[in-house]
Amino acid sequence: MRKFKKFTYSNFCYLGTELIDLKIQVKKGNYVVDYTKGFCPEKISNPITLTEEESDKLDALFSELNIEKWKDKYENLDILDGEEWKIKVTFADGTKRDIFGMNARPTRWIKFNALLKWIHEKQMEFELKS
Repeated sequence: MRKFKKFTYSNFCYLGTELIDLKIQVKKGNYVVDYTKGFCPEKISNPITLTEEESDKLDALFSELNIEKWKDKYENLDILDGEEWKIKVTFADGTKRDIFGMNARPTRWIKFNALLKWIHEKQMEFELKS
């Protein structure tokens, strides 16, 4: 069984850096990834279905994050015009989490960025094959 049923992540930076919108959900036992990076509609890609091996790799990356133990909110009110981000997770057992951040992140954020990079690379591989 997969670690989660549905995962969404979005961010917004006030200083014009790229917007990321990520949706992952389980379909027929594997993850389907819909990943958009950028503000322009033409940058929107088609969803890709990960292989079983890639879905297992994604489960392993998520296990390293330990999202179940993240706080509900991360804030640094001393920074203006920074970054906001939001994560919504529905785990395989039906448990749901909403996590929000404004100018602050959990300690495992570097691992989360590695996960985003891996997903982006998978999307690029798919686009090159199409």
